[in-house]
Amino acid sequence: CSSDLNPYITQSGYFKMPAGREWGSSSTVDVHPDGESIWIAERCGGNINACVNSPDTNMVMLFDKDGNMVRSFGAGYITWPHGIEVDHDGNVWIADARGTNQIEGYDGEPYGHQVHKFSPTGVHLMSIGVKGGGSNGECCYTPNDVLVAPDGSIFIGEGHSSAEGTPNAMYKYDAEGNLIKKWGEWGMEPGNFRQRSEEHTSELQSPMYPRMPSSA
Repeated sequence: CSSDLNPYITQSGYFKMPAGREWGSSSTVDVHPDGESIWIAERCGGNINACVNSPDTNMVMLFDKDGNMVRSFGAGYITWPHGIEVDHDGNVWIADARGTNQIEGYDGEPYGHQVHKFSPTGVHLMSIGVKGGGSNGECCYTPNDVLVAPDGSIFIGEGHSSAEGTPNAMYKYDAEGNLIKKWGEWGMEPGNFRQRSEEHTSELQSPMYPRMPSSA
């Protein structure tokens, strides 16, 4: 369509970072329940491995409607924020789609490959998945996104590689983080998934079930 019909204007630099802090890759944005403030998870001034190399950097940030930072948190919990969900109570959920096992020469405590729940003020409330990465079908390995249904059910989309045989699945948990159901694996058949074509990002099409897009 004609650019003359586009009502939107790019406002570069609208969100203001603290002095000396540079923007890195930012794949995760959501709106606070007040309908005005914006949550952003940013990759610590870089992209892959930047948050591991800067363990004291907060990557989950709340900005007011004028672009001023209100608060930030998350340092030390997340290696590579990929998906975000702000639930009806204002809690912030982050899907961490990488882990320290993917960093050559890393010799610290393993972490990554989990979904984390924080209170609106940054208190860490819950982690879902094996710290450092699940194996043998355990959640999670490279979780891409997380959704919280109105009844509190938690949906997690797993899989950040389209290579044959890599982990690709959906998980459903209750509000306390107990596994209810897992379905799907790598594949092109109905009910299966390939990263970047099904579960890379998701949304709820009803109060209870996620919809996986045909492309992302």
